[in-house]
Amino acid sequence: MFFLMLVFSIVPLGLGLAIQTLFGRTMLSKSLFIFMLFIGVWQLDVAILFAHNYFSLGWIDFLFRLFRFGSIMLPPSLLYVTYAIYRSLAQKGELSPRWTWIINKKMIIALSCWSMLVYATGWMKMSIKKLALVESKHYASFLFPEYGSFRWIFNLSFPLFFICIGLCFFISLKVANPHRRAFLVLFSSTSVVAYSVGTLNMSQRSGLYPSSIAVLIFAIAVFIGFCFMHANVVREMNRALMNQQEFLRTVIDTNPSFIYTKNAKGALTLANLSLAKMYGETVANIVGKKETDFIQYEDEYRHGEEEELELLKKGEGIYNLEQVIVDHKGSRRWVQTAKIPIGLSDSRQLLCVSTDITVRKEYEQRIVELAYRDTLTGLPNRRAFNQTLNNALLLEQSGIVLMFIDLDRFKIINDTLGHSAGDQFLMMVAQRLSDVLESDGKAFRIGGDEFVIMLTGSSHAQAELVAEKILQAFKSPFVLKGQEVHSTTSIGMSLSSPENLDAESLMKHADTAMHQAKEQGRNKYRFYNSEMDRTYLRKMVLEKELRKAINHEELMVYYQPQIDLVSRKLVGVEALLRWNHPELGDVSPVEFIPLAEETGLIVGLGEWVLREACKQLKQWQLCGFSPIRVAVNISLRQFYESNLVESIARIVNETGIPFQHLDLEITESVAMHDTSHVIDKLDQLKRLGLSISMDDFGTGYSSLSYLKKLPIDKLKIDRSFLVDVTNDKDNAAIVTTIIAMAKNLDLRVVAEGVENDQQLQLIIEEGCHEAQGYLFGRPMPEQEIRKQLTK
Repeated sequence: MFFLMLVFSIVPLGLGLAIQTLFGRTMLSKSLFIFMLFIGVWQLDVAILFAHNYFSLGWIDFLFRLFRFGSIMLPPSLLYVTYAIYRSLAQKGELSPRWTWIINKKMIIALSCWSMLVYATGWMKMSIKKLALVESKHYASFLFPEYGSFRWIFNLSFPLFFICIGLCFFISLKVANPHRRAFLVLFSSTSVVAYSVGTLNMSQRSGLYPSSIAVLIFAIAVFIGFCFMHANVVREMNRALMNQQEFLRTVIDTNPSFIYTKNAKGALTLANLSLAKMYGETVANIVGKKETDFIQYEDEYRHGEEEELELLKKGEGIYNLEQVIVDHKGSRRWVQTAKIPIGLSDSRQLLCVSTDITVRKEYEQRIVELAYRDTLTGLPNRRAFNQTLNNALLLEQSGIVLMFIDLDRFKIINDTLGHSAGDQFLMMVAQRLSDVLESDGKAFRIGGDEFVIMLTGSSHAQAELVAEKILQAFKSPFVLKGQEVHSTTSIGMSLSSPENLDAESLMKHADTAMHQAKEQGRNKYRFYNSEMDRTYLRKMVLEKELRKAINHEELMVYYQPQIDLVSRKLVGVEALLRWNHPELGDVSPVEFIPLAEETGLIVGLGEWVLREACKQLKQWQLCGFSPIRVAVNISLRQFYESNLVESIARIVNETGIPFQHLDLEITESVAMHDTSHVIDKLDQLKRLGLSISMDDFGTGYSSLSYLKKLPIDKLKIDRSFLVDVTNDKDNAAIVTTIIAMAKNLDLRVVAEGVENDQQLQLIIEEGCHEAQGYLFGRPMPEQEIRKQLTK
């Protein structure tokens, strides 16, 4: 009897798996499977009571208490089935949401917790005292539990089950699909009957047979309902398949492409209406025949037979080809065909989809002419450049000059004014280049902000003349969105010779020379020479070492004194970055600062210098020295960082120095881009309380009207104007003019590069306020500044 009962316990599990197979792994099928699983465990629990001939009483007692969760967990698992049905209906809008208050996850969890509590009490003697052997002449002997005072807790499972089955029955009636509704109603009904019969096991006079009978009733009824539903589903699937075949035939026939299949012999096995019309036949007449029975291929495009056989042999892949055919009317048509092997039960065939591309081919012929021209600027593009250069090199051995032109700071214009302004700027550049060249050469746009000019039959001197014209053309501002924008160019040039007739080398040399022009201050042109390769190699080494230097603390901040020319006292210092490499020695800032700008490292470096300078100023203040200012340079890349103002404010607040003791220096080139953006950011910085200086003034193209708009406090006269100022009248005039202009604008003036008494005397006579230079001290470590402050 024990083994027979075990067999009965497996039946619900098999039924649950069958339901999952039919319904798929949906929430409903999973919930039904869980319910069936608990029924099987319930029956397994009953089977254990017949195992006294095989196991000890202690083991049977343990296993009986262990598997009692099967009957105890039936109410929450049934509520989970109800929840799954409800979710399916609620998603489709077939049931009112008011049922959510009782049919929800929280209720399932609460009921499950209660059931687990009931299960836990089953391990107590107050719930089940012991198992007693019951022997009878009418049925097999078995063990029966003697219940204790907590029996009522277990008995609560009965009304809870019937409440859950009532909800399940009601919700099942709302299912729209008639086959599923019938199955779920049958499931609910048989669950009631089976559970009611199964509860008779609570009496030992039943011999524990009711649960087995209940499982059989449930299994047989649900299996019959399952089979009935399966048959109906199959019928619906066959009907849907027929509808789908009819739909696919309609789709294929209404498709303007030519769709057909053919076997290994080339005979058509399927064809759509579009193909039949092109052949001038009906579908029925062309199936079974070959393509060549109806159309002709032009000889040069008659190909693909070998590839078709290869595809059929492999059974995978795709073969695309373009063909020219002559249809039944004699018209010449281009078709593009994709051929794919498909495996059938008894053979392989080729699925072919052909598209009439005649119109496209006609357009392509017209587009070829446009393929060699840049659509934005109207200049010839990179493809045209490569072709033109290669052709020129075949005809001429020397006299070809390539001028590689890069627009300085184009990215800033593009980012601040927008891409539409950037496009407008590129068109204006193209026009200026065309105006400069006239008949001297040919301009190309090879991508982004890069242009190339090719001169033929030219000399070194002639190329330099053209380059000068280009630089001159860019001195006038560009008007973008109502704003004046200044931009310069860096030009690199290479000249062909009998020894240098390689297009790639010419282009590489011009590119190298262009980068040299950029590194030497931009707004320049440079002719390639072999020394530039060595310079480029050193640049690569420096870039690698600079990244290491940041992490290895090889960089340090030096300070150069700034002297008040009236009191002759130290009133400020300029923070300057220095690099002492363990192998390369002292690397000049002229070398590594532009490299940091180019690679983007300058943003992190600039922030580090600012923080170090502020920390050092705070240390001097804590030592009780007279308050001085510290000036820190802000690079072009830094200035256009979106979080610049927030970053500076954070550093000053963290280091604890007064804002009025910090002076930020920007170059004239920084201020020349996007006037409104520059003024707005400078205003934000001024509102913090710090001062702004314009560094290297006089080296750019600032106008007086433009300078008046900028919220700055100081002008710093570039050191280049003080060189030989006592002998050079032009430089002296420039210095005098800058100082006078600054006074008129109520700006303080700082002279850089003061190295002798003659220079000092001149700037004092003109009313300059402050000065810095070797006359007062070179850039020095903070310890040297500390000594000066002590004095």
